[in-house]
Amino acid sequence: MKRTVKTVFILCLLFFMCSCQQEDPVNETGNLTIVFRNFAFTRSARTIMPSTSSVKVARYYVSGSGPNGASFGPMIVNDDVITVEAIQKGQWNISAYAENSDGRKLVEGNTSVNVTESTNNAVINLNQYYGQGEIKINISWDAETFSYPQLFASLEDEKGHKEYLTIIDKNNAEGTAKISQNFDSGSYILSVEVKQGGTLKGAVNAVRIIDGMTSSGDIRIESDGESFEITLKDNSTEPIIGSLMATRVNARTVKLIFTPEQIPENYVIRQLDFKWFKDGNTITTGHNSTIETDYKGTKVSRYDVIVSTPLLGSTGSASCYF
Repeated sequence: MKRTVKTVFILCLLFFMCSCQQEDPVNETGNLTIVFRNFAFTRSARTIMPSTSSVKVARYYVSGSGPNGASFGPMIVNDDVITVEAIQKGQWNISAYAENSDGRKLVEGNTSVNVTESTNNAVINLNQYYGQGEIKINISWDAETFSYPQLFASLEDEKGHKEYLTIIDKNNAEGTAKISQNFDSGSYILSVEVKQGGTLKGAVNAVRIIDGMTSSGDIRIESDGESFEITLKDNSTEPIIGSLMATRVNARTVKLIFTPEQIPENYVIRQLDFKWFKDGNTITTGHNSTIETDYKGTKVSRYDVIVSTPLLGSTGSASCYF
């Protein structure tokens, strides 16, 4: 009888000790709030791209893998914030991508977070472009001024890497040529130059390339013309809107002025990046929205400005002749 009582006592003690070692399962889970930061495909000024709607995010897809084989998703999210409830505490790897209304994948990103009592949120920067698209450009010039010109075209990405393009269907008599190539999705600066003898003219445009779509546009390189003002207006909520104007300072100097009407939140004009071009050749770069440059009254030139911020895909452009 004593042995039986002793055995029962030991079993009860072991059960009590085991119970004390187990943590409350409720404390093993928590809620995780995920915030998507999509800085890609913001549009500014004049940009060659498929359409405005094609660059707008319609939905996000998010999924995660965590401790002990735990996982969630893919979850479809129509807002830029989501809360995942009852998620197991520990280290999680979370990935997400954004689609437009046509179901085309635009950008993607991932992050890692250790979910604890004090850490219950994560930010995913969607800063990687996805896929490849096509660029189609019709180029034209004054065939009387440039009867047998050399043509040069290049794309420069946001990291400064430049790649020269292939010119096709060149017709010197009509002054026309084309570009038709596939490129990785992203935001680029397109430069086109027409050269004959000692005469050089050029143009610069911002280009957006989207997976599975075609970005098409026309570039006309003039040899003559009159000065005019180009006003860039956009009724959407996208960040940079403004106007470019050229005015004569004196017989040898022209002033170029970019006046913003709307810039990204938390930015001021001196934080914008400007690249200034004359006939496709770089004049200067920096944070100046107004510059002065040499002017010859007998020669009309094309002036381009590329305006951007550090935000991925925010590059835009504007042009005028003077």
